[in-house]
Order: sequence, then C-alpha cells, then structure tokens
Amino acid sequence: MSDNQKAPLLYISFLLTLLVLFVANFLFIYQPIQQTITRLTDNVLTLQSDIKAVSLRLDALQTQGGAAGTPTTQAEVMADEPPQVIAHEESTTGAQPYQTVSLGDANGKTVAITTFEDPLCTWCGVLWREIMPAVFEQYKDVRFQVTHRLTSMIGGESSEKLSKFAYCAGELLGPEVFHRYMNTVYTTSSNDPEVVLADVVDDEAKRKDVLSCVEQGRWSVARDADSQAFRRFRISGTPALYIDGVFIGGADREGIVREIERALGKQ
Repeated sequence: MSDNQKAPLLYISFLLTLLVLFVANFLFIYQPIQQTITRLTDNVLTLQSDIKAVSLRLDALQTQGGAAGTPTTQAEVMADEPPQVIAHEESTTGAQPYQTVSLGDANGKTVAITTFEDPLCTWCGVLWREIMPAVFEQYKDVRFQVTHRLTSMIGGESSEKLSKFAYCAGELLGPEVFHRYMNTVYTTSSNDPEVVLADVVDDEAKRKDVLSCVEQGRWSVARDADSQAFRRFRISGTPALYIDGVFIGGADREGIVREIERALGKQ
C-alpha cells in the first residue's frame, strides 16, 4: 500500500482514537454529575413532600377552625400534640395481628414499640436503616414487640401503594414478611412496590397472590385503622414512636434508649 493510500487510513484512525478518548472522558465526568443531580433531586422531592405534609396539616387546622375543640391559636395548636403517655395497648388498637412482629430474644424481657411511619419518610428510613438495628444489637437479650402503623402523609399516592403491598404481604405471609417488606422499603432505592416485593418474596406464585390481594382492596381495613390511629393520637409527623406507652417524636436514638431502659427497669 502506498503512502498516499495509508494517509487517509491513519487520519481516520486518529479521529476514531480522539472520539473514543472524548467519549471516555465524557462518561468519566458525566457519571458523578448525574449521581449528584439524582441526589439533589431526591432531596428536593423529600423537601417538597415535607412542605406538603405541613401544608396539609395547616389546611386541616384552618378548615376545622370553627369546630368545637379544634385548635385555633398557637397555644391551642401546641396543646394539640400527641399524648405523651398512654397504655401501650391503645397504640395498637385496630392494628392487624400481622402488623406486630417479635424480634430479639424470645425468652428476654419484653419491650413494646409502636412506630407511626410513612414508607417515603426520610427520617423513617434513618430510623430503620441505622437507629433500630443498632438498638436491637445493643439489647440482644430483650424481646421487642414491634408494631408498624402506616400513613401516606408524606409520600402521598406512592406511599399509599407501598403500604397496600405491605398490608397484603403481611395478611398472606405473616408478620415477619410484613416487617421485612417495610425494612426493604427503607433500604432499597426503588419506590415500586412490586420491585420491593420481589426483593422480599422469592416465590412468584406468592407474589401474584399479594398482587391479587392489593387489586381486591383487602388492605382497606388495616389502612383505615391506621389512619384512625394517626388522627386519634394527633400524629402529624413521622416517625413517631410509643415505647411501652411513652411518646418519642422523631428518629431520636437517645430518647429511644432512655425509654427502653425505663421499660426494662419496671420489670
């Protein structure tokens, strides 16, 4: 091949090399930028959800402003906080049996925890990804009776869908699956309830049964009871916990540990 024939091929090869280097550099730079944008987008969506929840709460207070017993002043609104101490059984009233799971040492002292949570609540995720696993590890010799009460005040329709699948998974497959489903909601990056279900339940036939339960609306009794519990105890933010009947607002590890110690000290 003559030099005149080689020249165009060398030129094309040079251009292809430049193109490959350009694409490689673009991908190297683009990926972290995309990840940063995704994180920022998630934070904005979470903030919007939190603002929406506060807005809904204020709208409800304003709408009911003329009703007897409804808070209309700042002092009255502050008095409309959740009751600080109740009988533990009150916090589980109306909950389905599968919403309560037993964790830890079956022969240990029992501490009852009721959590009020939204599947898409950021701090609920912190509670179940970080705080509660550490607490359970710290108190390995304790038997925890954990009841999940669900709402969609933060995530709206997306939270509602996740809750429906959780209720049906619990009804059909038991409390351990219900609890595992909720834990997976907080540890997975997907908000698709069927994706979460696939992570929790390997059996395709059982997943189809759960989907059928959701489509039939068999979750409604549990959902309505949880909604009533949120109203009864005036829970306007998540997460919220009752530990042996004592209220803890937010993902407060120190408060949780304090109340566990108090509950153990009574036994």
